[in-house]
Amino acid sequence: MKHGIAQLLEKEGYVGKVAKDDTEKHLKLRIGLKYNEDKSPVIHHIQRVSRPGLRIYKPSAKLPIVLNHLGIAVISTSQGLMTNRQAKKMGVGGEIICEIY
Repeated sequence: MKHGIAQLLEKEGYVGKVAKDDTEKHLKLRIGLKYNEDKSPVIHHIQRVSRPGLRIYKPSAKLPIVLNHLGIAVISTSQGLMTNRQAKKMGVGGEIICEIY
């Protein structure tokens, strides 16, 4: 799940290179942070929406719009992890994992 979210953020341009590091006993996930030309971070805000004690599920018609379509929401659907725009286009709803902008 964590690797899938990291790959989705890499594909959307929020983080740099994502790699699995299994040289030690435990598997580690290495994520390169991404910065703009003025040295400010690309990710300004990240918020976990669904949590173990309170899962948030929404149908495709009620998926959130993050910062007037400038950000994304990561949605866990029956067809895998995807952004809110992709899920709405495919007509599937699911659990809202987090919002990023």
